Amino acid sequence: MWKYFKAIIKAGFQILFNYPRIVYYHKHMDKIPYEKRRKFGYYFYRLVTRAFNVKVNFDGREKVPEGPVVFVSNHQSFYDPMISEAIDKPIVYIAKKEIAKFPFAGHVSTFLESIYIDRENVREAVRVVKEAVKKIEEGKCVWVFPEGTRSKKADHTMNEFRPGALKIAYLAKATIVPCAFCGAWEIFSKKVHKKEYNIEFKFFDPISYDEYKQFSTTELAVKLQNLIEPEVNRMLKNYIPA
Repeated sequence: MWKYFKAIIKAGFQILFNYPRIVYYHKHMDKIPYEKRRKFGYYFYRLVTRAFNVKVNFDGREKVPEGPVVFVSNHQSFYDPMISEAIDKPIVYIAKKEIAKFPFAGHVSTFLESIYIDRENVREAVRVVKEAVKKIEEGKCVWVFPEGTRSKKADHTMNEFRPGALKIAYLAKATIVPCAFCGAWEIFSKKVHKKEYNIEFKFFDPISYDEYKQFSTTELAVKLQNLIEPEVNRMLKNYIPA
């Protein structure tokens, strides 16, 4: 609990001070330009990052092309979307609908235009894909976690990739940027206490639509998992003793 207490001391006042603005942005998204909302949302993310003393060590950030892309990665923690602040691109996430109900974070997630999905409703997938494609057409990036949910395994290894999330890239004919990262689960863990939390993050080479269009979503899901998972397992060795 001590690390949460310290985080509240570091960022609590600023969050409470800005809470009326957070609520206003949430309720009046149509009145606030997206870039202004993004700038404020990323400010909120930075508050959390500094409060927990998080450092993201990027490898290959120069590989990310200009313009909208679909980021595809593993999923470890509720903290994961906050990494986007350090990447500094307009990024929209596919998130479970329960996130919208979270105090503070849910408001920010909403005015940053996260696309919420009811995982109990199979019909939701079509709406989510269409909405995500629209975001890409608007010039935004979309970040998907094909595992479907964050890994809750004791050893923090990945879940199997589900192909459905990749339909967004196909319909938008978007470039895919595969990513692997590790260490994010430590930040909100009650069992891990560090002075500084380091996240290792690797960008792989972008994959253009022409490079993957001949594969089915199932085949592409396997190829992406075979690319990302070994790197995550390699990174895990730096966090979990053998």
